[in-house]
Amino acid sequence: MNTRIRQTIVAVTFSATVALGITGATLSGQTKETDLAQVCANATWPMIPAECLEGQQSDVRKISPDGTVTGTTVLTSADIALAERFQTAFQ
Repeated sequence: MNTRIRQTIVAVTFSATVALGITGATLSGQTKETDLAQVCANATWPMIPAECLEGQQSDVRKISPDGTVTGTTVLTSADIALAERFQTAFQ
């Protein structure tokens, strides 16, 4: 019985020492700051930040949850042509 308790205590102590060593090696105390390239690479639609889009904030229309709209919508010639095609197709 005494041997079994001793083995259990040694195993728990060894496991705790190994876990502490691994934790200390992975968490070296340095913070990692994310840069814009990494943020843009990890962004998924529809939560892509405006800074990640090609036109950045100049031609991005943002609508906040309270309904306020910032920015302007820029229509390109392709947008106008597409609108004309839809208008023709759905008359």
